[in-house]
Amino acid sequence: MLKAVIFDMDGVIVDSDRMIYELERKMFDELGIEVSAEDHLSFVGMTAQKFWAAVKEKYGIKQSVEELLEYFVKNTYDYFETCEIEPMEGLLAFLENLRGHEVKVALASSGEPRRIGLIMKRLGLDEVFSVRVTADDVVHGKPDPEVFLKAAEKLGIAPADCAVIEDAKLGVDAANSAGMLSVGFNAIPGRQDLSAAKLIVGGFAELSYVKLAACC
Repeated sequence: MLKAVIFDMDGVIVDSDRMIYELERKMFDELGIEVSAEDHLSFVGMTAQKFWAAVKEKYGIKQSVEELLEYFVKNTYDYFETCEIEPMEGLLAFLENLRGHEVKVALASSGEPRRIGLIMKRLGLDEVFSVRVTADDVVHGKPDPEVFLKAAEKLGIAPADCAVIEDAKLGVDAANSAGMLSVGFNAIPGRQDLSAAKLIVGGFAELSYVKLAACC
């Protein structure tokens, strides 16, 4: 029975994947490394620390992971503090639909908590997503299910009664491992392999309580 929906943030709550992708590529240029688009996309869904550790190892970057992470976190926070951002199309209507059926919601993201807090505040979603689990709350990043299991625990809902909306392969794998209904959010078709998701949609206009409940 559907009792809760857990949302990833980047690429689901807000169309920020593209922005972060470009910020990362700018850092690659500054570091003097060439990272293929295929390699770059394979890292999507990782925590920033795991992401930069993987890049450092593969491309032999001299800076420490801590230095890379600190610079990246500052760059992304400064960017999202001033850029124009809007919630993903159809999100607010979908949240209202869930609320009408007394379905709880949570945010579970591999993102850095300070940036997530900033974006939630700017979108006016602070109170809606009062339950959040971020990179600082987990030991193991996606595809490990820890982030989703902790969100379910905070909500007080059994994993089997939760759906997860994810736009990344690692996130879909994590949701499946958690024993939750995985929903592949395919807003950019072909960008990620979401074939393992139990349900794949192109946007929130294709989602409703009734549709999710029928899959649980």
